[in-house]
Amino acid sequence: MDTQTCPHRQLVLLPAQHAKVRCRHCHLTLNVGDLTTRYCPECFATHNTKRSDFEDLVTVDSGRTRYRCEACGILIESASPTPPVLHDTRQPPRRDTP
Repeated sequence: MDTQTCPHRQLVLLPAQHAKVRCRHCHLTLNVGDLTTRYCPECFATHNTKRSDFEDLVTVDSGRTRYRCEACGILIESASPTPPVLHDTRQPPRRDTP
C-alpha cells in the first residue's frame, strides 16, 4: 500500500533503543544485551578469531515513542513522550474474618 494513501491503522509499537556496540573489525552492530560472549560472533564465525575490540555507539533518547505501520511500513514518531502508566494505588478492601 502507498504511504500517502494509507490510513495507518495497523500500528506496531517499536521497542526502545538500547545501548549498542560495534566491532572495530567487521563493523557488526549489536545491542549490549545481545552480546552473550566477550568477543564478536561475526568475526568468530567467519575468521575463527575471538576479537573483543568494540566501540560504544551513542544512542540519543528522544523521549518519543516510535511506531511502524504494518500496512505500508512507514515509521511514525510520536510528537510527545509516552504517557505514564497509571497504577491503582488504592488498597484492596479489607475482609473481616469471622
